[in-house]
Amino acid sequence: MTFGAPKPGHFIFPGKQLTGKLAVSPILIKDGLTGEDAPECFTRRDRETVRALLPKRDPYGNKFSNGRVLVTAGSRRYAGAAILALSSALRSGAGLVTAAVPGSIAGTVTAACPEAVRLPLGNSACGSLAGRHLEILTDASGAADAVVIGPGLGRNPGSVIAAVDFLKMTPCRKIVVDADALFALSVFRALSIGETADFTLKYEKLFTKKELAGGVSKLFEGKEVILTPHSGEAARLIGVSSKVIDERRLFYAEEISKEYGAVTLLKGSGTVVWGEGRYTINGTGNSALSKGGSGDVLSGLIGGLLSQGLCAYDAARCGAFIHGLAAEILSEKMSEFAVSPGDLALAFSELMC
Repeated sequence: MTFGAPKPGHFIFPGKQLTGKLAVSPILIKDGLTGEDAPECFTRRDRETVRALLPKRDPYGNKFSNGRVLVTAGSRRYAGAAILALSSALRSGAGLVTAAVPGSIAGTVTAACPEAVRLPLGNSACGSLAGRHLEILTDASGAADAVVIGPGLGRNPGSVIAAVDFLKMTPCRKIVVDADALFALSVFRALSIGETADFTLKYEKLFTKKELAGGVSKLFEGKEVILTPHSGEAARLIGVSSKVIDERRLFYAEEISKEYGAVTLLKGSGTVVWGEGRYTINGTGNSALSKGGSGDVLSGLIGGLLSQGLCAYDAARCGAFIHGLAAEILSEKMSEFAVSPGDLALAFSELMC
């Protein structure tokens, strides 16, 4: 039993683990505080609320008007990450999804996602994103309504510097930054402020002082950007330990949002979406999501919603809700052990209608 309104601790560990069936007693609270002042917490009961936020389908629309997404992902080692992100973007309702992948995996990706437009970037020595791909990638992003970058890019020096350069150069105003692109961003941030960390040692000579001078504060000016870190990625983005992140999830979601000028989706049990001076705690999801590839599915979904006109904050929190509830629905049929990240996008059909 709680009074007035649900509290953040009911949806974030360790409080979440101790909260059973939650009942709210609407007692009168002094000084004007009402339930409307409480943080927004999405639970399974909020399906209609989320549906009302989803983009409206135009009966006279076409593939160009229904959202164009460019997914920059994958490498020779992580072709599956690109496939998962693309499959999810295709199931999000986006009208046109383009696969910007290294030439070494272009055939594999096309075979798995034939609906995606193929934009092979050419081969590179390491089979991943490289500086030589920037021109074609930047040009293609100019025609996109949203870009997803990061799943499976790898962390070799060439892909790190190419990811940062792309984030600087892309004319696309809506961007989802995930996985290895978050790593590249954290390297750039640490080097720009002179912070020494083990994960930066390999990359210290990648950027000139001039390139680092602006830091991350101006990197996303004029753009709608969503960062989607888990605790470990968040720790690198802000320069603390993952343990500290988990102890103060609300605080650090806000800190990352402020430092990068972006919406932060801090993944975990009780995902926190912070942006535009407000936050939502997502209460859907279960241990079925604790598997490699789940985050790739989430980034593709959010990119698709972003391309269809949702603002960054709504795209992030709707994406987190749908992603989590899809896992719950599938788990009722298959168990949390058996649900695979590749199954998740198929359950979107039960939620996005």
